[in-house]
Amino acid sequence: SRLAQERALLFLTFHNPILMTDVLTVKDGPVGIVTLNRPDRLNAWTRQLQSELFDALEAFDHDEDIRVVVVTGAGRGFCAGADMDMLNSISASRGDSISGSQSREQWSAPQPETRSFLMAQQLSKPVLAAINGPVAGIGLAWVLTCDMRFANKAAKFSCAFSKRGLVAEYGTSFLLPRMIGTGNAMMLLMSSDIFLGDEAVRLGLVQKCFDGDVLEQTVAFARRLAANVSPVSMAVMKRQLWNHPRMEDQQALRESVVLMHTSITPQNSDFKEGVRSFIEKRPAAFRPVSKDNPVIVTANLLIPAGSKL
Repeated sequence: SRLAQERALLFLTFHNPILMTDVLTVKDGPVGIVTLNRPDRLNAWTRQLQSELFDALEAFDHDEDIRVVVVTGAGRGFCAGADMDMLNSISASRGDSISGSQSREQWSAPQPETRSFLMAQQLSKPVLAAINGPVAGIGLAWVLTCDMRFANKAAKFSCAFSKRGLVAEYGTSFLLPRMIGTGNAMMLLMSSDIFLGDEAVRLGLVQKCFDGDVLEQTVAFARRLAANVSPVSMAVMKRQLWNHPRMEDQQALRESVVLMHTSITPQNSDFKEGVRSFIEKRPAAFRPVSKDNPVIVTANLLIPAGSKL
C-alpha cells in the first residue's frame, strides 16, 4: 500500500546515513525495493537518476539477504521519459552536427563505469518493474530490460520517440519485437500512441495488471519467489532466457542439456534440498547463490563475458 511505501521511505531516512537524491532503496525482508524519486517531474530520466538506479541494482545484487528486486516510481508516475528540460537544452544547442553538441555529448557519453543500459538483465537476481503510473520513452525502454513487468490498470504507456523526432532508442528495436512481435512493435513505436495496462497485458508487454496498489502486489509475488524458489535456479534460468533466444537452436539446446546434467548432481546443494524438502513435506531452505555451486560454475563457463553470475 502507499502507507507501506511511506513507512519504507521513513525507515530509510532514519537508518541509512547516505541517501541517494533521485533513487531511494529499502529492504522489505528478502525483497529489495528501488524507488525512482523525482515525483515532481514524474520521475523523468536523467544521467543522475540512471547512475543511482544502477548503483542500487548492483548493491542489491551483491546483498545475500536479497533474493528479488522490485523497481517502482514515487508519486503518481513510474517514469515519464527523458527530462524535458534536458531535451530542450539539447534541441536548442548550436552546432553543425548532433555529435558536436556539448549537451548531447554529455547525455550520450557512456557512464564512466561503462555499465550497460541492459544491466538489469546481467544481474543474478530477478528484477521486477512495478509500473504504478505513466511510463514513456526511455522509461519504457528501461522497463523492457527488466525480467518481469507488473502494472496498474490505469497506468499509461507510450514509446513517445517518434513524436520527438527520435528513433527506437536503448534496445527497444530488438527487445520490443521479441516480446510482442514485429507488427505490434512497429505500431507502438511509429504511432507513439498511449495505451493502458490492460492493453499492455494483451500485447504481452506486461505480465499482470492490478486495480489496486501495484507495488504491494508485485512485492507479494517477489516474496513468493524468495520463499519458495532456488536462487540458483532463478539465476541460471534468467541467463538462459535472455541469452538462448539470441543463439542458434542447437547451441542453446547443448547448453541447456549441459546445465541440466550439472544441476542433477549431489554437489548441487539446492537440488538436494529441493528433493529432501518435497519428501519431508516442508518448505525448502535454499541458500544464497554461491559462486562454488556447480551449476553456477558451469553457467559462467557457458555464458558470454560480461554476463557472469
